[in-house]
Amino acid sequence: MVRFLLALLCVSSLSANQSNLSHRLHNCEIEVDMLKNSISTQEQAREALQKEVSQLLKATRETLNNNQKGSAQQQKSFSSTVEKLQQDLQTLKKHSNEMSTSVNSLSKSIQEIKEGEKQNSRSIKELEQALRVLTLAMKGEETGSDTYIVKSGDSLDKIARANKTSVKKLMELNKLESSNIRPGQSLALK
Repeated sequence: MVRFLLALLCVSSLSANQSNLSHRLHNCEIEVDMLKNSISTQEQAREALQKEVSQLLKATRETLNNNQKGSAQQQKSFSSTVEKLQQDLQTLKKHSNEMSTSVNSLSKSIQEIKEGEKQNSRSIKELEQALRVLTLAMKGEETGSDTYIVKSGDSLDKIARANKTSVKKLMELNKLESSNIRPGQSLALK
């Protein structure tokens, strides 16, 4: 009875953990979308600023060409403006790179969370199978011909042939993602 309660508690805990991971994954995906939008906005601002700098340079060159007597003050102001715009462009580029790095990091975190979610799902399925066997055992029923406990040296192919079924059917019944099984594992046959 204690084992049954521990197994039930473990399944419940894993289910809650999987739900938490799903919530975190959703939040990360939202944050990635927001960062992508922010990067796009910064890229547009950088392009607009770059266009403005080009237009300013062109206009200034035309003014200087038309006005050969341009004062040193105007040249100094022009140089200062160009320098400031170039610094602004560098700052925007740096922020854009930082955002890209953040997006990449969040994408990796999302992948890790998805992998953890898959592992938790597999663990829950295995615990549910064990819980079914424990429930039958506690009721005093034998596992009968509807279930099979894997022994050392068994394979899905061997079990399928012995029970006149297919590996594919066994994988579907037991919600297996691969043909890997281990001793002590309970498999539904029908």
